[in-house]
Amino acid sequence: MERLKIEEIGYGGEGAGKLNGKVCFAKFALPGEIVQIEITKNKKWFCEGALKAVLEPSPRRVKPLCPYFSVCGGCDFQHVSYSNELEIKKEILSKQLNKIGQNIPVKVVASGKEYFYRNKIKLVNKNGLGYHDIFGNIVLIENCPLAEKQIDSSIGTISQFLKTYNLPIDFVEIKVQNNVRLVNFFAKRKIMIDVKPLATVLDNTQFFLTVQNKSLLLFDSSKKDIINPNVFHQVNNQVADALYKRAVQNIAGMTVANCYSGAGLFSAMLLTNGAKKVFGLELGKNEHNEAERLKKSLNLDNLTNIQGDCAKTLQTVAGQVDIIIVDPPRAGMSEKVCQSIDNSKAKSLIYISCNHATFTRDCGRLKNYQLKKIEIFDMFPKTANFEIFAILCRK
Repeated sequence: MERLKIEEIGYGGEGAGKLNGKVCFAKFALPGEIVQIEITKNKKWFCEGALKAVLEPSPRRVKPLCPYFSVCGGCDFQHVSYSNELEIKKEILSKQLNKIGQNIPVKVVASGKEYFYRNKIKLVNKNGLGYHDIFGNIVLIENCPLAEKQIDSSIGTISQFLKTYNLPIDFVEIKVQNNVRLVNFFAKRKIMIDVKPLATVLDNTQFFLTVQNKSLLLFDSSKKDIINPNVFHQVNNQVADALYKRAVQNIAGMTVANCYSGAGLFSAMLLTNGAKKVFGLELGKNEHNEAERLKKSLNLDNLTNIQGDCAKTLQTVAGQVDIIIVDPPRAGMSEKVCQSIDNSKAKSLIYISCNHATFTRDCGRLKNYQLKKIEIFDMFPKTANFEIFAILCRK
């Protein structure tokens, strides 16, 4: 065991201090605390330790709501108040920006809910449902206070159903969309599942089986339009709405290239809130097809959806657009996408990101654009993740 004085916050939200001449990281520790840790990783320039005891706690430390906190790998910040959590996230992003020579103010838009905000969770099935912890082990749970209550209240019921019938399911995804609950079972092969006993308990639910990325509707107790379970949506509805409204404020009268456009909801929002014309660029076939259906249902004549890699499809429209919007996955943009943006005629770029590390990397790759404004939208309270909204202007 080692004693460690925590001096600052690391890039992943963990506490950091000096131990034997090198930086040591301790998850769930706060600046100003003296903690006892057990070394779990010892490298040449840094080490990591598992928190065993807080010997001198910070006044910012609070009692976690969830009994699985620090055991389950899902949360990072249940041990601090929400206002302090936002300050930590602001500090994390400011440090990243300093690495690329950017010292501009960071504003923060808080989530209206600290808990019960997630409209989607994915759980591992291993004699019960659970999450992976930080070591890769499965922590079985009966509830998750980050998930919307319609999801949270169903975890134990679904877990018991899978154990009772001993079903070979690998994962279960539970989400709420348009006030309908979706339960999606993931398996390696097609199997027979009678979900009617489960449906008698979980009303207003659509049940699916997904094998090799193909989903089959098993049963529908909602009696509403069937929802595609594989289309991506942001997990925090309220913060997503605020984020997209911020983007809408910057596109009036413009022709927009919306890269990584998904199922087309954001493209439609842009077009119906002031954009002159929108190109929705999306690689995924399911998402592109959903976007086309939405375009047809809303009669959006000035929306053009193009399926393909943004690096290539952006080149076909780059000379026509005034502004580019990108919302890539956590891996960020490829160098080729950055080059396509740099070579475009767009006067400005809106970059929406859920990964501050790849965001700052991509800003460094964009040689023809300068960061002008940046905000944190706290899409993921109680975790070290957050959404970034940034405006870059052509130099």
